Amino acid sequence: MKKFELYCLGGNETAIITKNLPDAEALVLSKQIMRENPEVEQVAIIESVKNNVCNFRMTGGEFCGNAVRAVAEFMRRNFGFSKSKIIINGIEIEGESNGRTSTITLPKKSLLREVKTLGGRTYVVMNGITHVVVDGRGDEVLARKIKDDATARGITNDAFGVMFLDGNKINPFVWVEKAQTFFNETACLSGSIAVSIFLNQTKIIQPTNETYTIEITDTKITAGGKVAFIDKETTTKLEQGFVKYADLVGIKKCNPKTDKEALVTFGDVLVRESVFQKLGMVDKNLKAINPNLELVVVEGWRPMKVQEAKFNEIREQLKFKYTDEQELLEAVHRLIAVPSVCGHPTGGAVDVTIRDTITGELLDFGTPIHDLSTKDVYTFSPRFDENSVGRKNRELLRRAMVEQNFAPFDGEWWHFSYGDKEWAVYYGLEQFLYGAR
Repeated sequence: MKKFELYCLGGNETAIITKNLPDAEALVLSKQIMRENPEVEQVAIIESVKNNVCNFRMTGGEFCGNAVRAVAEFMRRNFGFSKSKIIINGIEIEGESNGRTSTITLPKKSLLREVKTLGGRTYVVMNGITHVVVDGRGDEVLARKIKDDATARGITNDAFGVMFLDGNKINPFVWVEKAQTFFNETACLSGSIAVSIFLNQTKIIQPTNETYTIEITDTKITAGGKVAFIDKETTTKLEQGFVKYADLVGIKKCNPKTDKEALVTFGDVLVRESVFQKLGMVDKNLKAINPNLELVVVEGWRPMKVQEAKFNEIREQLKFKYTDEQELLEAVHRLIAVPSVCGHPTGGAVDVTIRDTITGELLDFGTPIHDLSTKDVYTFSPRFDENSVGRKNRELLRRAMVEQNFAPFDGEWWHFSYGDKEWAVYYGLEQFLYGAR
């Protein structure tokens, strides 16, 4: 079975990680999946499968109806069960899929907590997500204002959605706090259930113009629509350019208990051969300091088209806040590198952290890796004094990487590079080694 599979639910793409992983690893892998597959809007993790019963969770702990429908098709494709029992957040759901449509049925009381009106808006509170239904087409700016207002009113949940209505067609905006994601979604099943309750209608049209059918009785909710398995290779794709296949080396998963010298990563990662060798030395030197430490390589080479897509996505999200183009570009660059200077597409840049092999936990670096919601990710953030655990671990990682001639990027404690443009600037060199296009 592949590391993860992709499913399309009426335009909404869901990734399913097929192996149960600790939360920290699952969150990092989900972010990697979403970076390399920009169409993916949420990630589910299979916890267990026994006969026709599947337990799963979302990386953000939220309830996601489309993920449940994807799991129903996952059970049919991989285990032959057209009907299955699916459990998420303690909710037992009946799933049924035939490869073309996928339908779920669940007890109403296990999902729906309450429907209430505050400030003239209707909130549908569910187990794992809250939706506010707003008449009118709406946009991102208004959606953010509505979310801020809900937060000020004390309305919190694992996820929050704003469902704008144009008749019975929705325009959904959804935040998942733990997963640190925000999407103007292409389709939203839980939001469609909320709208069905609000309108008392059974046909809810998605932004893709696909229709979800929702039936609600006093005791149960049934919801369904189209489903399709996305048949594509779910590993990092190599592209033509300055980076060639022969230039890149895969760092594969291994068992640290039997192979002490190997690098460990949360997913398949590709890097330049020279980078691979240097990472091996970093890992070896960390073990010389403490045999229980190991370097974890979270991300390496990233396709240029993914870098460009992510850069443009964030630019679109921020353009409403800035009238000056230069200020806008600087704000975007603080969150993601400009493609022309980014190190990841060269195969020379890596995002790394350190794990304790005894506990299996990542060391405390003060903030999670890839958390760009705060400037505390700066290596020398004033929030962490020199005696704090987070600061000491950041300096340990930085020293170990710089000793192998990596250039640090102190705007992100986890990011280092060798051979790219930023590396050349850091070491005062006139020529960089690796490029990408």
